[in-house]
Amino acid sequence: MLKKLMKNKNGAIDLIFSWVEIVAFILLVLGFIVAFISGSAVITYTIAFLSGLFFGRVWYNVRKKEKFAYFLMIVFFLIGFILGSFYGEKLVIILFYILGIIFYYYLLRKKVVR
Repeated sequence: MLKKLMKNKNGAIDLIFSWVEIVAFILLVLGFIVAFISGSAVITYTIAFLSGLFFGRVWYNVRKKEKFAYFLMIVFFLIGFILGSFYGEKLVIILFYILGIIFYYYLLRKKVVR
């Protein structure tokens, strides 16, 4: 029964079971587009930090669940963002992104924000 649900009659895998890859790819493209639109290094760094804040919230919400799928999505967004950014240093973008995740996760854990 499960094999029948996982594949259709052509042998292709059903979208229900590969949602992580689909969402990760969409986030990769979204990260590329957002970084491509940013017009300066300051805007790129700000967007990287704000994106980190968003994904810090996601990471906090899934802290007691299976984390690998969400980790994959977070990393794919970062890869897309780095590939699309023409302004600013790549290492600084990664730093701001990770600092945003850590900062917001810390605020949520200490119950400073909800």
